Amino acid sequence: MTDPRTPTVASYGGGVNSTAMLIGLAERKEVVDLILFSDTGGEKPETYHYVAKMSEWCKKNLGHYITTVSKSTKRQGRRRHTLERLDSFVVAVVGKHLTYKELTA
Repeated sequence: MTDPRTPTVASYGGGVNSTAMLIGLAERKEVVDLILFSDTGGEKPETYHYVAKMSEWCKKNLGHYITTVSKSTKRQGRRRHTLERLDSFVVAVVGKHLTYKELTA
C-alpha cells in the first residue's frame, strides 16, 4: 500500500504488458492519479489508434484519460503535453510538485 499523500502515476506503453497492468489496476479498484503515454513519434498508426481506444476505456474504468507526453508538439491533440511542461501539468493533475527525477525513480 502506498502513502495516501503520494500520487500514483502509471506509465502506459500501448503494449500487452501495460494494457494488462491497467486492466489489473481497474479490477483491483486501485486509485490511479495519472496515466502517461510517452510518444516517441515513431509508433505505428495502429498503436496510436489503440492508445486512443484504451484512453476511453481508462476514463470509464479508472476515471482518467491517458495523457500523452512528447518532446515536441507537432501532433497536437487532446491530453498532449510536452516533457518540458510535464512538471506543471503534474501539479495541476495530482496537486503535488514532482520533479523529473521523482517521476522517473
